[in-house]
Amino acid sequence: YQRRVRGDMTVYDDLFFSGCPKFLSPVVSENPTPFGTSGPRGLQLQVFKAEVEQQRLIPTLRSFLKLYTSIPISKLAKFLDMNENEVRCCLMAFKHKKEIARGDNVDQTTLDIDFYVDKDMIHISDTKIARHYGDYGE
Repeated sequence: YQRRVRGDMTVYDDLFFSGCPKFLSPVVSENPTPFGTSGPRGLQLQVFKAEVEQQRLIPTLRSFLKLYTSIPISKLAKFLDMNENEVRCCLMAFKHKKEIARGDNVDQTTLDIDFYVDKDMIHISDTKIARHYGDYGE
């Protein structure tokens, strides 16, 4: 857990290799390496790590967005210690993952906030529906 919190990406290699199934290659190679990082297992590891990297900042980004109704991208970039283009990419990834979650109805925590970018300003709206007094009886 501590390695993951510090941002050590090798912990995801260990987790992936301990939990992944054996991937079969459609092409027979002369030098098979079943436990290495080449071949179909290595390709799946790259896809997995790309997904982990894309989702790594979403909880932090979400927590910052919940604090504001509008915030300049430059200010958010300073908070995250990133440049503005990286923040834009993170915002797009967050928006994409949110739309996927909305379609699957899996992760309801990301659905309570919505935002759009207008030039260099992020406009945030809280979409969580307040419960009425009568709703608490159930």
